[in-house]
Parts: sequence; C-alpha cells; structure tokens
Amino acid sequence: MKHKKTLRYTQCFKVIEKELTWDLFIKGLNENMEYFFYYNNLIIDIAFHYEEGKKIYELNIQDDENHTQFVFDTVDELIHYRAFNNKSIFDIWDDLEN
Repeated sequence: MKHKKTLRYTQCFKVIEKELTWDLFIKGLNENMEYFFYYNNLIIDIAFHYEEGKKIYELNIQDDENHTQFVFDTVDELIHYRAFNNKSIFDIWDDLEN
C-alpha cells in the first residue's frame, strides 16, 4: 500500500505543504533537509552532522526498546543500506509515513 508523504516548511512566513516524492526527498537530503518517518512500529529519523568539516548522514531507527544509528558518507550509501529486514529506504519508500 502506497502512503502519501508530505513536505511541510515555512518560506517567507508562509507555510508551504506539498507531496514528498522520492525525487524531492533526494534533493532535500542533498540540500541539508532532515526527515522523520514511521515504518511499521519503527521511528526513522534521517539527519546529518559535520565531523571535521565533512558532512555525515545519519539513519536513526527506534522502536519501543532499541535505538540504532548508522552513519554514511553519501546520500547514495544511506538510501541503499539494507537496515530493514534486508530492505533499504529505497525499497520501503512507498510504505513510509510521516
């Protein structure tokens, strides 16, 4: 079942809301956006930080008892890493909710 995701942000004091497509998601990752999703009983937080001037991408996965963090050097590594029962963010995209 495909879940519709939305991107909501403020620009010039106006709230903008539009569908979060895969292409917009990737563009946002490359432009320093962070995302928060639900998948089954998991909370998925995709973020970034800098270490010694280098951008590091984070994939944080949390359930009721556990928190796991993975770090990546590139967006491509992040979206193709198989962290969900041998599935990647790319593979589960239609099942994510926000």
